[in-house]
Amino acid sequence: MADDPLDGDGAGTCNPGARRARAQFAYIRTDPRDPANTAATPKWLVELRNGLREVADTANEEEPRRQRLARHELSARAENEVLALDPRDRARGQAWFITSDGAVNRRFTLQLPPRATLVRWDDRPFVTPLVDVVDRGRPTGLVLVSAEAIRLLHWQAGRVEQPEESLYELEPGQWRDYDAYVGHPGPKPGGMHVATFYQRIDEWRQRFLAEAAVAIGQRVTEFGWHRGAAGR
Repeated sequence: MADDPLDGDGAGTCNPGARRARAQFAYIRTDPRDPANTAATPKWLVELRNGLREVADTANEEEPRRQRLARHELSARAENEVLALDPRDRARGQAWFITSDGAVNRRFTLQLPPRATLVRWDDRPFVTPLVDVVDRGRPTGLVLVSAEAIRLLHWQAGRVEQPEESLYELEPGQWRDYDAYVGHPGPKPGGMHVATFYQRIDEWRQRFLAEAAVAIGQRVTEFGWHRGAAGR
C-alpha cells in the first residue's frame, strides 16, 4: 500500500471547489479500537446519523426543494454504503466527498482515524479534518535503545516498518539489518573486578550513546522523518 494515509476509492476528481454544486463532506471515525465502536450500534454510526440530521435541520431552512431532495438522497447513501462495507474496509476512518449533482464522488479509507465523526453540507471544500490526518501521519522515527544496540523503526500513516540497516551497535560502529542481529548480540565482558567492570560499562555507555546520536542524526534526513520518539 502507498505511504499516503489515504487510499482512494471512488470516481471523479476531488476538487469540490471547481463547481458551485453543494457537496456533502463526511468524516467518520470507524476505528475498531474505540470500545464504543464495538457495540451493537457502533458509536460512529450514531454520530453519523446525528451529523446528517443536524445538517438537515440547518439546511432545510434555506435550500430549495430540488437541492433538499438531493441532499436527502446523499445522506441515505452515505449511511447505507458505509454500513455495507466490510469492517476491514472501513479501517479506522472514512472521508467521503460527494456533490449533489454527482460530478464529484470521492471516498478515502483512512489508516489514521479522524478526531471525530462529523458531517458538513457546503458549497466550499471542507478538508480541515483531512489535513489534520495527513499531518498526524507524517514520517516519524522510533528509536529503541538497549544496553548493546539501538534499533530504528519507521512510522508513517499508522504503520510501523523496519527499514534496512536499522540496527546500530557500538562494535563495529555501523548499521546492519536487525534480523542479522537477533540471537547474535555483541560479546559479553569476561570476569573482572566489580568496580572496574561497572566503570568500564559506564564509559562504554557514554561512548555508545555519543556515537549513536551522531549515527542516528545521519539517518534522519535519509528517512525523511519530521519528528521522533525514543524508548527502551
